[in-house]
Amino acid sequence: MTPSIDGKVHHFEWAGLDNGVSLLRDFETETIWHHITGEALAGPLQGERLSMYNLLQTTVEGALAAYPDLAVAISDRPIVRHEKSLIDRVPGLGGMIRRTMAREDDRRPQMEIGLGVWNDDEQRYYPMDEVREADGLLIDEFGGKRIVVYVDPRSSALASLFTDAEIAEWNGKAIQFSDGSSIREGALYDESGERVNAERPRQLFTRWYGFALTFPNTTIYQP
Repeated sequence: MTPSIDGKVHHFEWAGLDNGVSLLRDFETETIWHHITGEALAGPLQGERLSMYNLLQTTVEGALAAYPDLAVAISDRPIVRHEKSLIDRVPGLGGMIRRTMAREDDRRPQMEIGLGVWNDDEQRYYPMDEVREADGLLIDEFGGKRIVVYVDPRSSALASLFTDAEIAEWNGKAIQFSDGSSIREGALYDESGERVNAERPRQLFTRWYGFALTFPNTTIYQP
């Protein structure tokens, strides 16, 4: 990783676990950073915070559809295919992770997959099962704004963005909103069909235990 801090490029590596969550260390200052919140936990830059950005799960096909001019890095390493999903392949936490955890939030299953969204004042967790029960698409209120949470048909992961529409429904693999806007191939279009920038909350497709340990006051979406 090579984000910049005060305009200077820094290089990061994995630095271990704390309370079940991975930490990062930058080579330049040896500061320890929380990989979800971007907060500097220890070292010369303690108290600083990295700029936040979303990393959404997608496929090469989906990324190129959304960003036609995107450069794609091709690896010569072989592709390993798994018959089981990630959820099934990692059914529980290993002892190394458990030993770093001071506590556990048992409001949801430990290894459950869902979407965590947050801002400076509140956090909310959307379990994958609840979104699937809503036909893979739901509208909620978060941070004083209307938010749509959906299963991205390209990646089968959860994603979200803010919307002014009150109703949303599937139209094939696209999402059609009542205000005329739509999501197609991961991109947002207005009622005239013009591509527009999507406003998204900070979000992470993650397991329950990691999000709950990072944000112990998180609420949980209720249908």
